[in-house]
Amino acid sequence: RVQAKQVQGRSLLDKAVKGLSQLAVEFYDVLRSSEGDHGSIPKPTNDSRASNRSEEDRSLDIGYGHKLKKSELDSGTIYGIPFQNLKTGEYIPLTDSEKRIIQKEDIEANVNLARKTGWDSTLKSIGISYESLAEPYRLVLSDLAYNVGGKTAGLEWKGIFSAMKAGNTKEIVGHLRRKDNEKNTPGMDNRAAKAAYAAGLIKTLQEAKDAGLVLANTKEIPLR
Repeated sequence: RVQAKQVQGRSLLDKAVKGLSQLAVEFYDVLRSSEGDHGSIPKPTNDSRASNRSEEDRSLDIGYGHKLKKSELDSGTIYGIPFQNLKTGEYIPLTDSEKRIIQKEDIEANVNLARKTGWDSTLKSIGISYESLAEPYRLVLSDLAYNVGGKTAGLEWKGIFSAMKAGNTKEIVGHLRRKDNEKNTPGMDNRAAKAAYAAGLIKTLQEAKDAGLVLANTKEIPLR
């Protein structure tokens, strides 16, 4: 039985990294660190925008920032992965591999939504496609869509593509800036800086600051 669980664990881990390059695998590790583990069972979100609501009125988070949908609460599964026994109401704790699979599915879903909402049409208008973008560019876009949501990313992040077409790294990094509850914060600037660093777009924290992430102060990137 122990051996069977080990085999299942390896199979799930393989699924979590399937189709990813080594750079992407390492990049997703950084995304997990930035997002934080919200736990193996659902709990009320700690998003700042929900801080004035009671726990009963907050959405439920699980894993690496996955927000439970009504359909998932009704089915007791997330992308086919069970997290609740509907007969007893008891939660089924997710394994780390299951949380990684959900993260991968969330990223892909948000990127696809961003593309449909505005990215693909914007790229077409300047004569390039999403598939033609260099992998580091696609990776930082995936963090953006995952963090702010695919619809918001697709509607509001369009200027970044002209910078990508021109290969203007500094401008690209500047476009990665996003707000938390309508405010620029060290946390959000750090997240964008760490994504840029993990993708290989910058080598130092000073480069992030020079690009416009002026509040970034993470110790996880060399200062100079």
